[in-house]
Amino acid sequence: MDKGIRLTDEQVKQLLRDSEINKKIDEWRPDRLELHKKWSEWISKESLDKLSDEELKGKFIEYFEAGARRHPFNQIYRTE
Repeated sequence: MDKGIRLTDEQVKQLLRDSEINKKIDEWRPDRLELHKKWSEWISKESLDKLSDEELKGKFIEYFEAGARRHPFNQIYRTE
């Protein structure tokens, strides 16, 4: 099983201090917060209870395909 890349604590600290990485994070943060607000409007128990199955499906597909500005999912299509 591949465990991915392992970084030491010192390597992680160095990455977090890197000005280019911090610049990218600062550029990305406003978009991420806006998307978080958008997704939070319907991803809650109260909102989910009010959505029809078709509305929920549409919102989830939009969320899923957008990757919500996080690591994208690998889409798997199943047939019945």
